[in-house]
Amino acid sequence: PQGFLVEIFVLSLFFVAIFQFLMTSYFRTRQEVASGFGIPHLYLSTWLVYLTNIRNICAHHGRLWNRRTTADRFKVPERKEFKFSGTIADNFNISYYGTLSIMIRLLDVINPEHSLPKKFQGLLAEYPKINVSFMGFPDDWEKTPAWS
Repeated sequence: PQGFLVEIFVLSLFFVAIFQFLMTSYFRTRQEVASGFGIPHLYLSTWLVYLTNIRNICAHHGRLWNRRTTADRFKVPERKEFKFSGTIADNFNISYYGTLSIMIRLLDVINPEHSLPKKFQGLLAEYPKINVSFMGFPDDWEKTPAWS
């Protein structure tokens, strides 16, 4: 019986060591991926969860317009080197302006030649009755670096 207890104890220590190794390597991987985007991993992970929810709504033919997307709000960086430029409204992390802003920020790294801002501005020109303030866009949104 004592040998059995020793084996269980050693085995449990082994599992704890493996778990700690996996968690550490997972944490390092998250940090490496986030550093490629120039933001801390805690922000990137919330951005990806939020964008996944938006994607799922769209993929399942859900309605985005006038929909409150309050579940899994993404975190907005506050430190100067990670902040968004321009006006940041209180509803930034639940607005479509905020959603498009994080998409643009990620796309700037993934594909610097992307045309999301131009395509969005083209849609607004095609449908001039759309009031972007309903999507959380500030008055000076076109002057911010992401959109100019």
